[in-house]
Amino acid sequence: MSYILSAGTVTLPEIFDQQQQRLDLGVTEVEDVIVLGQITECETGEPIVGAIVKYFFTNPFTGELEDVCHTFSGCDGYYMIRIPPTVEVFNPETEEFEDFNLANQTITIMAVGSDCPDTLEPCECPE
Repeated sequence: MSYILSAGTVTLPEIFDQQQQRLDLGVTEVEDVIVLGQITECETGEPIVGAIVKYFFTNPFTGELEDVCHTFSGCDGYYMIRIPPTVEVFNPETEEFEDFNLANQTITIMAVGSDCPDTLEPCECPE
């Protein structure tokens, strides 16, 4: 199981004099898969900040890749993306949306920068 945490804020005091602040956070259990990793430049290994990270699945009706969700890499190139157990897919035969189960499906996760051309091939980073 995966968990999604809630978030909150605390205003820090002007003078740090052994004061205590309380912030309770809830946790929600979800049946999703959480994928996390780091986006790095292939040749230098430097983290890439602000890369767009998308995940795709193969549409069972068209056989084409469809993007579902995206996130961005943070200050050190790390990203986290949540993949639910099902996605909604349009069935052209019934002309209705249906839930498609992603269990045992292969998904594609792709990172792209805002200045990358469409023809850019993914690189294999050295280990």
